[in-house]
Amino acid sequence: RNVEGKVILYADRITGSMERAIGETNRRREKQTAYNVAHGITPESIKRLDRLQRMHEGKARDYEKDPWAAAAERGDIDAIPPIDPNNPASVAKAIGDRMALAEVLDQQVGRVVSPLRPDEAKALTQAISSMAPTDQATMLGQLRQQVGPERMAALSAQMSERDPTIAIAAAAEATDQRTSGGESVGSLVLAGREALKNKLVKIDEGLNREFFDALGDAIRDPNAKREAINAAVQIYAAKEASGNGISVEEALQAVTGSIAEHAGQRTLAPSGWDADKFERAIESITPETLASQFEGPLVVAGSPITPEQIAGQLEDVRLIAVGDGRYSMQIGQNLVTTAERRPAYIRLADPGEAPSIGDRIRKWLGQ
Repeated sequence: RNVEGKVILYADRITGSMERAIGETNRRREKQTAYNVAHGITPESIKRLDRLQRMHEGKARDYEKDPWAAAAERGDIDAIPPIDPNNPASVAKAIGDRMALAEVLDQQVGRVVSPLRPDEAKALTQAISSMAPTDQATMLGQLRQQVGPERMAALSAQMSERDPTIAIAAAAEATDQRTSGGESVGSLVLAGREALKNKLVKIDEGLNREFFDALGDAIRDPNAKREAINAAVQIYAAKEASGNGISVEEALQAVTGSIAEHAGQRTLAPSGWDADKFERAIESITPETLASQFEGPLVVAGSPITPEQIAGQLEDVRLIAVGDGRYSMQIGQNLVTTAERRPAYIRLADPGEAPSIGDRIRKWLGQ
């Protein structure tokens, strides 16, 4: 009757006596369960499991809200190394002590965490916002060198609530994002905001509409689309103020990368790809490469669909960028999903160097 008790039976087959014993055990369990329900009784073993579950859920919530405080309170780290977020210059130096402990928090949360607590990130963002644009860019660059790209991206997410522009610049710094001319995207975003603030450049409604039209439906999420356009506008303003104006399309490309068109819809090409490379990657997709990316069957509009069927109509399959070179697939108005009704994502493989004009002509001629 011990709640932790168990019986292990060893046999080549289930004998009659074993079957009767198992049946009687199940009968008594069902009878006891019915009695417990009728009289509002909760066995101690279940109560203990409930307490453990609540403790686990509480820990997960605390770690999601403030990983550093949760780790210190639970003894996963001895203490939180101090940082003065109101002094940006000291943060880049002091943050090294936290980096030594950050992996402990990563394991608890299941993702790469920011090196700062939420309140610290807000204070640091406010302090950076008060600096000159060139100093802001320098500060963000120093932070990236100290914490690396993934933690910089996590810090950028914390900054967005206080100052979206600083957050965008930090996200660009996280990946050392640069224009085709080698300029820092983060620095341009910050310089552009200053130019707009000082009214050195005017962005009227007509120009703003050009940005929306040029991006089209390449980004589906409204918030992400608005952020991308705001950053592109700021880059456009920075270049105009410097006397080296660029087109709307070039400003957008600095933020989003190349915008490609496929199946009558715009989408984002993987980082560093142009539209031609994007299309060649699609042309290289075969039923085998599709099948290798999925473990189970695929479904569209409630009906099974095979990799062969998808590959046979790729010209009409819309690809929706979800980041990191991955795309969801849409046929007609319906997404291609897994059997569990989750979106089926494909990753485009690098098709290599573009073939020469001679190779293309021979291909067209079937040689």
